[in-house]
Amino acid sequence: MVNNKRPLKVSDEFYNFLLKFGSNRVKSDMEMKTMPLCNLPNVIVKYFKSNNERYLELVNFEVQDGNK
Repeated sequence: MVNNKRPLKVSDEFYNFLLKFGSNRVKSDMEMKTMPLCNLPNVIVKYFKSNNERYLELVNFEVQDGNK
């Protein structure tokens, strides 16, 4: 089965987060080199799938700027 990627527009804040996230995974010896940016959100998804309490915490997180 082919794992097709979808284009996605993200904020500069999220884009920079992914860049730092990839870099930090290399620094912590989780990866030999930075993963492609399109694969990094999958790491976040796997984390939340294995940590339901953290996922629920995120779901119930109140956004401070008024967007819900």
